[in-house]
Amino acid sequence: MTPELSKACERDMHVVRPDGSILKGGDAALHVLRTLPGWWRVPAALLQVPPFIWAVRLGYRMVADNRSMWSRVLFRGSSPS
Repeated sequence: MTPELSKACERDMHVVRPDGSILKGGDAALHVLRTLPGWWRVPAALLQVPPFIWAVRLGYRMVADNRSMWSRVLFRGSSPS
């Protein structure tokens, strides 16, 4: 892994597809959901369509940029194992 890719992976989720193309952020998250078995494949496919994909990308960015705050809020009562 190059230093540039390592730094980019600290900020966003990345998926490298078989054809070599790279997805990141909300697009990568939806790709993972679409490829896993389960009921979320249909909603994930629908969220790929504008204007929904714009909301997914914005939501992903808001959560990713505030990971430490979300960790404190969501896992406040958890103790490390």
